[in-house]
Formats: sequence, structure tokens, C-alpha cells
Amino acid sequence: MSQNWRKLSFTPDEMMSGALMRLCYTFHSRYLQHRMPKGAAILDNSDPVNIMNVPSSYHYYLSPQAAGLLPDFVKHYGAEPCEEPPVNESSYVWGDQMYFHADRIQRMSMAASGR
Repeated sequence: MSQNWRKLSFTPDEMMSGALMRLCYTFHSRYLQHRMPKGAAILDNSDPVNIMNVPSSYHYYLSPQAAGLLPDFVKHYGAEPCEEPPVNESSYVWGDQMYFHADRIQRMSMAASGR
């Protein structure tokens, strides 16, 4: 299993062709198949919009546990290792809600305060 968060980036064309739907469907299926592993979550964060008010790319973050369930997506889309996105710059898409709402917020605030 990966020890890093991974950042998947989709272009508007990939989004229109259903990349996000495939990601969520595949993740949901594997998440249930593996008995909903704690910490497996997908978060999102979009680039700022361009002049036509259309994002230039869409970013989705896979927790290490989620990346471990989706090695084919990590490879196919060239998901890069990244830091865990800040709480105020990301939102929940799918997966372990308790991790996202409780553990993550507490852990990120402790890291920010240097504890």
C-alpha cells in the first residue's frame, strides 16, 4: 500500500468523458470489497477558474489507503505523490467520513501548532 497521498488531475475533457464517475464507482466498489478501510478517502480541490469561468483542471486527492485501492488509476492518470491537502483547501468526495471529519481535522490542527 502507498504511504503517500496522491494527486489525480483531470482535464475538462476527461471530466466530460466520465473520469470522475469511473473513479468514484471503482473506489466505492473496492472500498466495500475491502470492508471500508479506515482512512480511505477521496478529497477534491479545483484550480482557480480561467477567464471563461471554467476550471483548467480538476484535482482529486487520494489518501494513502485510497491510493492502495486504486493502483490502476494512480498509474493510468500519473497520480503524483503529494502532501495531504489542508482542511480549508479540500472537501470530501467519497470514503471514510469519520476520518475526514474528526481524525483529519484534529491531526492537521496539531501539525499546524507544532505538536
